[in-house]
Amino acid sequence: MRGGSSVLLLVAVVPLVIWSVPGAQDEGGDVSMARPTGGDPVEGLSAALVPLERRYACGEELRALFYLTNIGNGTEEPEATAVDGRLVFLYHIRIHVLDAAGDEVPYTNWRTHLRMPPVRRAEEFAIIPVGRFYGREFTGEHWRVALDKPGTYEVYATFTAHEDGAGFGLQAWTGELESNRTRIEVVE
Repeated sequence: MRGGSSVLLLVAVVPLVIWSVPGAQDEGGDVSMARPTGGDPVEGLSAALVPLERRYACGEELRALFYLTNIGNGTEEPEATAVDGRLVFLYHIRIHVLDAAGDEVPYTNWRTHLRMPPVRRAEEFAIIPVGRFYGREFTGEHWRVALDKPGTYEVYATFTAHEDGAGFGLQAWTGELESNRTRIEVVE
């Protein structure tokens, strides 16, 4: 360029990324990559179960994320929700797998506490602010279900909270929730 200034133009190409979670189900009931919605909320808390894969091989272990979301209680000043944060399999959380006929597929192996000790410290409660979630992953380390036949399976979880936190000055959420229902495919 003569007598002028030169300008170096840098163009950054940023790919559009849509946040998604595998294993969710769209409104038509098809397995999709849509963000999952939890089950019906109870007193501002909703539960969601997200299988980590949409498709599993026969005999492969089912792995899933379970989480609780504080969607708010509809008041002008929404509050954080306290809940027993231990999330122990078969005490707080039970994962249900239904075959095409709607029959529950049995667990072939599971590990849990037969008698759950009461909460001993306030730190064992999770405080979930409005709009936030709390959860954990469940793998074959905790449970195994007999996915030994090809087909479509429906998967969901139930969550039960027994501890009210009164001994720690908390008013923790107690009750039962059912998560969203989603489908997985088992192939040979």
